[in-house]
Amino acid sequence: MESVDVENETSMLYFKLFIYVTLFTTSVLCTSIILHEFGHFVAGGMMGCSGEIILFDAQLLGPHTDLTCPDGADTTFLLLGSFLLIVPFALLFLTLRRFPEIYFSMVIIGMAIFTAAIDLQMLFGLEVIREIIVIIGIIITLIGQYLLTDRTFKRFKENYIRGDL
Repeated sequence: MESVDVENETSMLYFKLFIYVTLFTTSVLCTSIILHEFGHFVAGGMMGCSGEIILFDAQLLGPHTDLTCPDGADTTFLLLGSFLLIVPFALLFLTLRRFPEIYFSMVIIGMAIFTAAIDLQMLFGLEVIREIIVIIGIIITLIGQYLLTDRTFKRFKENYIRGDL
């Protein structure tokens, strides 16, 4: 009878962990997309551009930033502007040294690389660049997600054993 209770408790622990990681990852993904587009917008503002951020477009099926820029605006800076806000956001998670959430810095950087693939393809002009960048972004994201889940599970398990959950 006691082994059934332990199995139920372990199942509940996994369920709580799944909910936690899913909600936190979804929140960080949404924030990363907004910061990516806002980075383009801020870079455009620094170059004298005007425009708008579109987070949902039924025609393009993806967020983007529409900018109208004066002649001579630095396209490279505008394209790399996606990293302007998201990298500092990711670095903030590095301050969480004693918490598993430190690995969100890797998840955010991976997502930043992944979401910037089209920008970097436009910058370098090669289709293969986009595919390589997408793969690199996915790998970094998955490693960060694995480390986050592993460390979070260990923390949950320690708290569960102490009776904090």
